Amino acid sequence: MDFKRIEWIFLFVFTCIDIFLGINYFQNSHLAKTTTNVDQSKQVVKELRSDNISFNHLSNKKGTGYYLASQPNNALQQNVAKLRDQHDVFNTVNDHVLMTGYLNTPIDVRAEQRLTAVKALVQNPNMILFGHAYRYAANLSTRNQIVFVETFPEGPVYDERGQLTFKINHNGTISQYSQSYIGNITTLREKMPTISAQEAVLALYTDNEIPNYSIIKWTKLAYTWLLDANGSVVYVPAWYVGIENKDTKNITIKRINAFTKALIKN
Repeated sequence: MDFKRIEWIFLFVFTCIDIFLGINYFQNSHLAKTTTNVDQSKQVVKELRSDNISFNHLSNKKGTGYYLASQPNNALQQNVAKLRDQHDVFNTVNDHVLMTGYLNTPIDVRAEQRLTAVKALVQNPNMILFGHAYRYAANLSTRNQIVFVETFPEGPVYDERGQLTFKINHNGTISQYSQSYIGNITTLREKMPTISAQEAVLALYTDNEIPNYSIIKWTKLAYTWLLDANGSVVYVPAWYVGIENKDTKNITIKRINAFTKALIKN
């Protein structure tokens, strides 16, 4: 009898058994973990409702995102001479350039087509620099201001470093705007999974960031500033959550890191 051959057969069989048991253990552990997470989420949702926190459907669909980076630039100063019928003032705010444009002739936006008029202004290269880079952000806009955010193929940037904001005067006109510009961005690493809107809201709740008698008005996945490193600005995807006070109707915006579930404070 070839004992060496039998020895190899037993080794192969036992290896296969170990692999099979390992796969089953992993699958069962993963299933148990998933079941536990689902049960915990259901319990937190019940607690939200018991605390009189109102919300519509919160999606549990996960997404993807990147770590992004940009370099400080002087693009606004370098191109300001292209603008007409305004004078512009530059300031440095939180290490980025902020340009304030004062229009020689205020623009009337009292009509029902207010947003259409402002969008046309944004696309006018004689009035707004790099207008094609910005998209209207309804969640950040109010009765007193209309906000556009710089948007890239990776997603919108809901950050003061890439915003275009028009102030609405009491008489329904626009006489000034403020603008910051990121310009080019690069991805720092491969695409990564993000948490869902539901997970973001539950994370805020467990961190005691959602008061009782509130309304979750909206959620939005967008990029936000994370840190400055070696002369670069790093951005991370975050869930922005608009929380309305039922009494005052004021809306507070909270942010959750979409990679780590960590609360992002101002």
